[in-house]
Amino acid sequence: MSIELFEVFEAAGFHVQHTGFSNILTDRNLRDVIQSEFGKTNLSSILLNYPSYFLMHSSADPEKGYLFATEVGESGRLPPLVSKLYESYFPPELMLVRIDTKAKAILATWFNRPNDWSRLGSFFSSELCITNLQEFRQVLKSQGWNV
Repeated sequence: MSIELFEVFEAAGFHVQHTGFSNILTDRNLRDVIQSEFGKTNLSSILLNYPSYFLMHSSADPEKGYLFATEVGESGRLPPLVSKLYESYFPPELMLVRIDTKAKAILATWFNRPNDWSRLGSFFSSELCITNLQEFRQVLKSQGWNV
């Protein structure tokens, strides 16, 4: 079972921008040069591991109404290099999202609280104070996910 997180974020009322490496640098030749020639510099490491999404929500808590989000594997852990980069160069308001295929649920937490996972809708409500989630719930249910 797969899900398009872009669609899920939009259904929750976010303005969504893909920000992963291939979205930041659309020129394939430039991406190849960075990967092959500059793969071990801090700048290239940041670009190569850039969070997947930038999200903005007009009704969210103003302190947390804009944030980066990135999908992590089902283990919920980031590779040590990526974790160190995020800690050094990104704000703690970096949302980690993971898919729990057994529970048919999408879970989220903040980067600086890697052991505090909750269902995505609960995360939006408790952490971002977003309460209008009817469309979000409908999208998840229509695709067979638990809310």
